[in-house]
Amino acid sequence: MAKSIAKLEFGSLRNSMLARTPSEVPKVGMGATQVLWTDRVPFTVVEVISETEIVVQEDRPVRADKNGMSETQSYLFEPAADGDRFTLHLIGGAWRGIGVGDNDPPPGSVFVIGVRECYYDYSF
Repeated sequence: MAKSIAKLEFGSLRNSMLARTPSEVPKVGMGATQVLWTDRVPFTVVEVISETEIVVQEDRPVRADKNGMSETQSYLFEPAADGDRFTLHLIGGAWRGIGVGDNDPPPGSVFVIGVRECYYDYSF
């Protein structure tokens, strides 16, 4: 049985709130964000297979600020032809991989469609 999105745990308030944000209807070219414990990884929707299955590809974030190892970070995003590609499924109201194929993200990863963010937590 799939976990409800309400039962997920995150290490930061921002990631917890983002993971509970309703995703937009996916369209090719739309931004997506993988929400991890405290980090966030930017992706782009590259294929819509059905209403409940899509493919995303990791973007290349380029740091746009000069803040160094800081919590205050801003990024520009570039397409990355060699970026990881993941097949996601809409399960329990959240986009995630099912963790069985080569093109699935790590089990438990949640993606928000319609938001493209990057954040690297230097404290780990």
